[in-house]
Amino acid sequence: MAPGRRVREKAPPGTSGRLLPATTLGLPPLPAAPSTEDILARLTLLAPLASGNRGPVPLDDPRRVAAAEYTWLLASARENGVPITALVQATNSPWRTLKARLRRHQVLPAPPSIKTYQSRQYIRPTVDHCAHQHPYTDENTYLHTDPKTGQQRRKCKQCRAINQARRRQRLALEDTKTAPQQGKPPPARPADS
Repeated sequence: MAPGRRVREKAPPGTSGRLLPATTLGLPPLPAAPSTEDILARLTLLAPLASGNRGPVPLDDPRRVAAAEYTWLLASARENGVPITALVQATNSPWRTLKARLRRHQVLPAPPSIKTYQSRQYIRPTVDHCAHQHPYTDENTYLHTDPKTGQQRRKCKQCRAINQARRRQRLALEDTKTAPQQGKPPPARPADS
């Protein structure tokens, strides 16, 4: 099993059939049917790793895996009727912190003031067409390097050709407006005496 991936196994009783989280690296796997003592001991082990998960963390980072397992254990402990005082003692965190975590991960209903956690399933899908629905293929795509940031972006060759033709046409129109008139010269101005 790859680290950080969720596997479809039979969930412990009282966990509403949610997927078991991946096992945190360096820790033994959770028993198939964990007891309350197993859950509390595991929460104690995971608390320092899960609390270090601040800001954007890569998907394969052990802190992210630990945080997912930690939240899953908190939710299953609450569903199994583990007292709040036991959870607070095992995690060494106040209940309001644990409750905020459960709300961020949408285990408990979150008020509007809490931004919920967006898991991997909410990552934007890959873009395989430009804004005008031309496909990004090897023949139709070039890489443009932004001169300010140095970031590379895919650009559509068809859209570029259309824009360049439009630009050439606009410049040709402007040139005909500013070009000198053919035919009679403009009337001369009277000379100053």
